[in-house]
Amino acid sequence: MPGKNIATLKKIDSYFIDSSQLNDLLSFMDKGVSVSYKAGTSITLSSNEILICVSGEILISPNIEGGCALGHAFEYMPIGLIERYNSAVPLRYDVQKEARVISLSYEDFDEAIHASSIGSLYLNKVMAYMISALVYINHERNAGERYYTIRSLLYRYQYLYAGEVKSAESVSAFILKRTGLSRSYVFQILSGLRDGGYITINKGKMLSINKTIPVKY
Repeated sequence: MPGKNIATLKKIDSYFIDSSQLNDLLSFMDKGVSVSYKAGTSITLSSNEILICVSGEILISPNIEGGCALGHAFEYMPIGLIERYNSAVPLRYDVQKEARVISLSYEDFDEAIHASSIGSLYLNKVMAYMISALVYINHERNAGERYYTIRSLLYRYQYLYAGEVKSAESVSAFILKRTGLSRSYVFQILSGLRDGGYITINKGKMLSINKTIPVKY
């Protein structure tokens, strides 16, 4: 059951990535160095570095006490751009699934951006994507009661993993990292939805959403 939540997430992603431009995106970053990070490690940026996320799962969180995870880095996201221009809130990058990035210096990144129209288009799309994604995250986690937040994150989990959960974290951990909700409340809601046949959970991981999750619990 995809629902409006998953449709919205798909729409946000579709506006950013145009498959016809992928080769151009890679070619304009040809000065970079490919670097791989293993799952379970954290990425530490150098003082003059932009990392372009190519594959894998990198969880982004504010590196402050009580900070809730924002979500995963999206494909071709320039990690380090925020730190370069506004580092008021430090960010943490944790690799959850082996990731590959392209490392560029500030100078090489700037040169690539200004070398052709594809660079300017890429940067504009990045800004639009990040704003759209943050607006939706704010709605997802602050638009209603605690239950509404859990409901929204279940749809996000389904969208990210689509049942292919071998390398995924448990659905409870996924929710807890992104909210300030108590473990007991999260487990209460998950158990109720599982027992009601709305979701299928196996070994802590949600395999599927079987029918539309009710708006109110």
